[in-house]
Amino acid sequence: MIIKLWGFLGFLAITVSCLGLLGTVSFTVQKRVKEISIRKVLGATSESLVVMLSKEFVWLLVIASLVTLPIIYLLFNQLLISVQYYRLEIGWLEMVVSLLIIMGLGLSTILSQTLKAANANPVDNLSVSS
Repeated sequence: MIIKLWGFLGFLAITVSCLGLLGTVSFTVQKRVKEISIRKVLGATSESLVVMLSKEFVWLLVIASLVTLPIIYLLFNQLLISVQYYRLEIGWLEMVVSLLIIMGLGLSTILSQTLKAANANPVDNLSVSS
């Protein structure tokens, strides 16, 4: 029962964080849509635009991972010592696999919006509106 509860709470936390990341990326892309269109008209490739838009978010994911991994490792060690009757080791393999899953989810969230913006028709975004 406790394992199902922790699993559900983990799934909920990951879902909320991905939705927050999606909102942030969407807002940033929408704010820079004219810049993206001008770069596209001047000859930028879709790949270079995706890299330009994704670079800062990838750095944020890396920094967040570097901060949270040691904290979670220490927290789990302390929590398992004080609460559980049996000892379960959490090794680096589990940490790396969970990090890869989170990075994959984060990158797919970021790339979904940046690819859409990079492949959009620049004429639609540069038209003069009254």
